[in-house]
Amino acid sequence: MLMALAPALARDPGPAIPRAAHQGQDAPQIRQSVRGTAGYVSPPESGYPGDRIQFRFDARNVFKPDGVKSSGTFHVWHFTKDGRTGAEFTGRVTCLLASGDHATVTGRITRAVVGTVPKDPRVAFTVVGNGSANRIGYAGGQWGWSDVADCLGPVPFAPIGFGRFAVDPAGM
Repeated sequence: MLMALAPALARDPGPAIPRAAHQGQDAPQIRQSVRGTAGYVSPPESGYPGDRIQFRFDARNVFKPDGVKSSGTFHVWHFTKDGRTGAEFTGRVTCLLASGDHATVTGRITRAVVGTVPKDPRVAFTVVGNGSANRIGYAGGQWGWSDVADCLGPVPFAPIGFGRFAVDPAGM
């Protein structure tokens, strides 16, 4: 069978690798992003029934020959059902990876506006955006989950009730 394929492979070896990509010259860069503000009202079974949880992302990355360079910020608010701010913090993005309408954003809390920065300031978010079925999942020490790894996120468990996330996967 392989002998029968040999003439065809000799004529068409498949897609060519761009010369610049393997000679260390400037290769095309892939840029991804997640932007937007959205949130949800906690359901009765959550332990925080009626509380409003809101997230804002301005995250981006660029794939370069030496790796992925992610940057940007996130902001999280937790408003109690009586309107008080139960928690509020901001942070910097350490990793963003996107595919289709899904994105994983990880980062470190850099400032607690209300409350304190947790002992382990690493957080992870998974966003489903670009449509009416936006969702989010989140994990980190402040929510009782530790050992958050860079570029890995939780299942997007919470349906978004207000706002919107825009995920640009840059063709991936």
